[in-house]
Amino acid sequence: MRNTIIILMIAVLFRLTSMHFVNNVKTTNMKNVMHDVLHSYIPDLRYKKVIEKHYDTYSSIPILMYILLCIYKSNYESLNNYTILFSLMHIIRCIFYSMTILPDPSGKCRFGKINSISTFFDFILRGTCGDLIFSGHTATILLSWKFLEDDFNIPSCVGLIHTTGMIGTMMTLRKHYSIDVIIAILVTSLLYNNKHPIVSYISDL
Repeated sequence: MRNTIIILMIAVLFRLTSMHFVNNVKTTNMKNVMHDVLHSYIPDLRYKKVIEKHYDTYSSIPILMYILLCIYKSNYESLNNYTILFSLMHIIRCIFYSMTILPDPSGKCRFGKINSISTFFDFILRGTCGDLIFSGHTATILLSWKFLEDDFNIPSCVGLIHTTGMIGTMMTLRKHYSIDVIIAILVTSLLYNNKHPIVSYISDL
């Protein structure tokens, strides 16, 4: 448990440091939105505030469901494993989006100063302007559904429908490029498929 807390704190530290870095890098082309195949064919709903308002609530469903089920079933070992993979995944994500900084696909993101607790958690949980490769929402939700399927026998079709809806909404809001989603799926799948050796290694450090 001690190592789990340590890696979670490292993930938060990585998040804070990388978040500051990517939003203060001076580049000449950060205002130019890059071409994306999906953006060319799906609706643009960036200015639909009602969708934006419920996007994060919808996205958080599997995360909250998993945590509550673990507490209800007293399955703290699974919660511990989830926390380790969650933390490691976000450390990797911080490294990825700090190495290659893409311009905001919505063209309307603004990174302000962290001047309150609410702003701090808003930036930590919801994201900022330059943290694109890879999609944190996709990775976290996919990881949560994989744990829900294996630990609580939730049908895989439920996770597939929810994740597809979330990715579709995310793309219509122009929050990410297609490549961000693809890399998120690949990284999350790779981590989850190696769950046991990863958790064992970190727990034994």
